[in-house]
Amino acid sequence: QRRTQAARSAEVRASRATLLTTGVQLERGAGDAWVAYGIVGLTWNGPQGQRSESVARALEERAVPELERARKAARIEFAAAVHEWDHTERVVQWLETRTLPSLEALALARRRAFSLGEETRATWLDAERRLREAKMTHVEARGAAALARIHLWLLLATLRQEAP
Repeated sequence: QRRTQAARSAEVRASRATLLTTGVQLERGAGDAWVAYGIVGLTWNGPQGQRSESVARALEERAVPELERARKAARIEFAAAVHEWDHTERVVQWLETRTLPSLEALALARRRAFSLGEETRATWLDAERRLREAKMTHVEARGAAALARIHLWLLLATLRQEAP
């Protein structure tokens, strides 16, 4: 946006510049008569139209704080994306290393205890339900982690494209 405003400002200044036009025309007339014409023109815009130049300059100067705000917003978004990526990866890791193995062991133990007559069907089914819920949570967490990775990748790709 800053580059755009600078280009607009330069365009306005160029359109308001004093213009010198020169030209020569050479004609061959009837017989061996040659005729030469010379043209010199000067276009001076004077003080009128200064408003457009002032507006263009103001837009160019206003783009500087807007650029800083955009940079700050980009830094915040990048930090949030890195945090989200890290958080979702840790959740997936926790579910895979702690929660799911524990609930699988619990469901297996309750199933064995039920088959031996030491547990009720309700406790066995409750352990199975908790395991299914944890597996669904794991699938959702893996999806959230994939989205966080994609978001971070897109931000990095955008930054690489826009780097001077």
